[in-house]
Amino acid sequence: MIIEQVTQVGNSVIRAKAKKVTGVKSEKAQKVIQDLIDSMRHHELIGMAAPQIGSNLRIFITEIRKTRSRSGNEIKKDPLKIYVNPRIVWRSEK
Repeated sequence: MIIEQVTQVGNSVIRAKAKKVTGVKSEKAQKVIQDLIDSMRHHELIGMAAPQIGSNLRIFITEIRKTRSRSGNEIKKDPLKIYVNPRIVWRSEK
């Protein structure tokens, strides 16, 4: 288990355009995914993107669950989801 520090706004990796993942099953991509999961759970977050742990890849994860700051009974849980090379295909106009 490798716990990464969360990169803060202002760090250049956050603002840089993330690179497309070409091999989801590659050792590098799998390591980033596992580091994201471990770091997200350790820091009690419900989602995290690869740039937040210093990796410039188009990967993010979500896992809606109870945490210390999200402990109400009304929280609807959602299992771990891994997104690789996501695209926004629809945008709502308000």
